[in-house]
Amino acid sequence: MKLDDCQLLIHVHKAGTMRGAARSLHLSQPAISQRLKQMEDLWGGAIFIRTHKKLLLTPLGEKVLTFAQETLWRTERLREELEQMKGSVSGRLSLGISSVVSHYLIPPLLEKYTKAYPRVNIELISTTSDQIRRTFSSYHVAIFRGDRLPEQASHLLLADPLYLVFDKDIPIEKRPLIQWKSDPSLEALIQAWMRSVTSFTFRGHVSVDQIETCKQLMLRGVGAAILPEMAIKDVSDQCFHKLPLQLDNQPLERQTWVLYEEEALSLPQVEAFLQLLPLK
Repeated sequence: MKLDDCQLLIHVHKAGTMRGAARSLHLSQPAISQRLKQMEDLWGGAIFIRTHKKLLLTPLGEKVLTFAQETLWRTERLREELEQMKGSVSGRLSLGISSVVSHYLIPPLLEKYTKAYPRVNIELISTTSDQIRRTFSSYHVAIFRGDRLPEQASHLLLADPLYLVFDKDIPIEKRPLIQWKSDPSLEALIQAWMRSVTSFTFRGHVSVDQIETCKQLMLRGVGAAILPEMAIKDVSDQCFHKLPLQLDNQPLERQTWVLYEEEALSLPQVEAFLQLLPLK
């Protein structure tokens, strides 16, 4: 049922007669009758009962009139919303982000973003970097750590140094090394470092699933931990050692990459988010 038909039906009901409707709509009575007949054919029954004095709605006509009124109301609301959207950033923003990045780096960025663009609906998936690599095409923007994806236009966000962190009041050899579950590339990097050093020995190991659990256990003196720089910015230098890791006289760093399809830049909400990222 076209919008013009909705408007005509409402006018005819308001006028109460074919003559009155024809006068207000500046149409002939036969033209209105033909339009009403087409609507009745569409809905499968009479909309009005015609009497000498006025038009009476049938039960079917009441339903069709309600539908017409709701359709025009929703159309007007949609027009208002679309008008408000002009010149503003809105829509859906889909993000797939490494759990480490989403925990320590993304919250202040999204705070700025949501204040600047409150009409954008954000869908954030936080998982391992390996999972983000496998599913990057599912998101407007993917952020992961480790090696860049071959044959993909990945953009460097940051190179994050790794540190061995432990309480200054507790000798390191009396505490275990707390290790959090990460992707294989980081685990291989840490294992290579551990094989290369002889100055550190640990009393066993503690395995946890989350980096923040690892950090909190370290802060409470349970043991030492290998953590990226972004995770220890709030850790006191007075109370904790922060020893940068090196391998072959080179600092061990964890690179963070941003990946997006060039076509996504045509979406204002994606472009606005990328502008907040300090890409190298």
